[in-house]
Amino acid sequence: MEEQSIHHLSLFLDTPIYVLPEEKAQYLSAGQVAAAADQIPMEDDSPAEIAEEIQELAYEGNFEKGVLVAFDSMELSGELKELLFKILDAVGCSLKDIALCNEETINTASPAQVDALNPTKVIVFGRVNHPLMHHKKENYQVEMLEDTAYLYADSLDQINTSKELKKALWGALKTLFNVTK
Repeated sequence: MEEQSIHHLSLFLDTPIYVLPEEKAQYLSAGQVAAAADQIPMEDDSPAEIAEEIQELAYEGNFEKGVLVAFDSMELSGELKELLFKILDAVGCSLKDIALCNEETINTASPAQVDALNPTKVIVFGRVNHPLMHHKKENYQVEMLEDTAYLYADSLDQINTSKELKKALWGALKTLFNVTK
């Protein structure tokens, strides 16, 4: 457990943790008190001050239609990129309509960064190490949570080699994007 980072805690803690000013010293060792004391958010910090500290999620695309697409590899090969863009084109989307995040980007993003993006639809290809996966119940089933629709699918590698997975993905995408073809 000692080897786990703060990022790993975010996988199961989805609400902010605050330390009261009078308890600060109790939780920090003597050598860390001065250095870390100013970095701990206090309960009197305004939401605006906390929001300023949240960095924007890095992604490829213009996110015009509010669709977040995450995939489980660092980079897509030409073949997989072509497959992804064919999939997106079939539902009336292109790179300008989505926020495309690779494995590293989505795995290091905080839930607050994703929330700040406020996607209307989230599509995750493969398994990523992010709290987004907590909403997953079953692949190829659209899950609604508040105002966001989530769709989880196998990795693009697996979909590319399986006709059955392509059919399952197309069925789920028709539901997600209200396609009547």
